[in-house]
Parts: sequence; C-alpha cells; structure tokens
Amino acid sequence: MRTMFIAFSVLQFACGGPPSPVTDAGSSTAGGSAGGSTAGGSAGGSSAGGNASAGDADAGGLSGSVEIKVEPATLPGLDGTTRISARFGRTWPVWEDDLKELACSSRALGTCSIEDCVDTDGGMAMAAPRDLRSAGRLTIDDGSTTITADLDAGTGEYSVRRQGELTSGSLLNIEAAGDAVPRFRDTLQLPERIVVTAPSCPLQICGSFDRSRDLDLAWSNAMGPVDVQLIGVSLASRRIRIITCSFTGPTGTIPSAATQAMPEEGAILEISRRTDRTVQAGAVPVALRAVNQSLYGVYTSVR
Repeated sequence: MRTMFIAFSVLQFACGGPPSPVTDAGSSTAGGSAGGSTAGGSAGGSSAGGNASAGDADAGGLSGSVEIKVEPATLPGLDGTTRISARFGRTWPVWEDDLKELACSSRALGTCSIEDCVDTDGGMAMAAPRDLRSAGRLTIDDGSTTITADLDAGTGEYSVRRQGELTSGSLLNIEAAGDAVPRFRDTLQLPERIVVTAPSCPLQICGSFDRSRDLDLAWSNAMGPVDVQLIGVSLASRRIRIITCSFTGPTGTIPSAATQAMPEEGAILEISRRTDRTVQAGAVPVALRAVNQSLYGVYTSVR
C-alpha cells in the first residue's frame, strides 16, 4: 500500500496539511509493511535463470518476489534512497499490492491501463496473512555497496529503506541464504536512470495540468521501455485513478481520454525504468525486479 499511502500524504502536504508519518527500516531487520511499487506496466526483459538449491517438498502454489527500487534525491544536496521489498508464500508480487488491496475496476487504452479504485481506510490496510515463508537473509550487492534484509517476524515480509543509491547501470547480485524457501542467487541489471525533460518539476512540484488535453512527456538517455504512472487522488471521496503506461523512444503521451476523469485535488507522476527476471529457488519461482526511478513529481492541481 506504499504508493497509495504516500500519494495521500504528499497531496495533503502539497495542499497545506502536514504529511502523515512514514516509518522506514534500517539496513537489516525491517519493521512495518513492505514497500511496494508501481502496479501494472509491461514487463521488460524477463527471463528464467540463476542458481538455486534443492527443491522445497511443499512448494505447491508457493512463489516469491524481490524488488529493488532506487529513488532520486527529493531536494538538492540530499542523497537518494534504495528500497528492498520482498515476500515469499502463497501470495502476489510485492509490486501488485496497490491494486490487490483496493477495490478496483480496470480497462486498457492503447499502451496504457486505467484502474479506478476506492480506498476505504486511508491506504493503511494490509491483506490477510498469505501463508508467508522465510527465505533467510537477503543480500543485494552492486559491487561497491551491500544491503541486507532480514525477515520481519511480525509481518512475515522483508522491507528495508536506506539512504544512498545503488549504482545506475550496475549488475546487481541478489542472494537469499535459504530457509523454508530454498537458497537462491541470481544477477539482475539495474537500468540506467533517464533524464526527464518534460514536464518540468523543480523540487518535485510539477504545477498543474489540463485534464482535457493530452499529457506530453519527454526524456533522454532511455535505452529501452519507460514506465509511467499517473495517480490521481480525491482526498474527499478517497477515490483513486491509476494510469499506467509503457513507452519506447524519447517521448510519451498520456491521452486525454485517460486523464479527463482525474480528480481535481492533484496527482502523482512517476517515471522510471525497470528490468525483470525469474529465478527458481528449488521448486519455488521467485520474480526479481530492479527499478530506477527518475521522477516522483506532484501536480498540485488538475484543471
């Protein structure tokens, strides 16, 4: 639920109210809910591989997911952050939390998908226990920085947020020591960060946009698909519209047919690149995802 919770908090702050507190974990044992990411979008470069230990005799229906997300600094002079989120069990990937834990209807529009959702509890709900398992200590290494994450016994998940970014374009080594879910290790490329040239969002504030017109986007240094997500939040009705698109090339356009029903209170724009890969931990498939975020901007109003 991280995307929804932060969207509400950021928009409340942008509109003059104080942001809700967000508690982040250190670089080892983590507390609280898993830090999910963007929902939807097209998969980029998924392939099976890696090395894993012997199979799990009770692996039927089990799966796992590990997401490494690098986020840019929010203000000049500050460090960016790296988030590690993971869980293993009879459950969905960590990056699908936002849509799984809300009541949503969906439809496709060109290269975009539109989700209209209703949040009934302020974005703080967690789904019921999902037969979660331990995979032992997780270790992520980009060749110069190592991040570890241990299972939180309270949530049954892994969640770490630390200051400092893993290196853009680096080959990440991902390893789980093994437990109920067998040991596995693999590598995954962290995409290079793109440079967003439109819209202009100084200090993460993008101003306003006209929902009756297409929303034009542009960037440079994109060596593959670019994922874009626009989240419109109505603080009054607690309704959320999530538009997720994937673009190739140096530009992208979110059509007015998608933006015209955006709430007036404001919106969050996220632009990033990602890579996906699947590794087998014995008989348990584990989806790996590396995300390099380029922009997390706020539209303070929608006309």
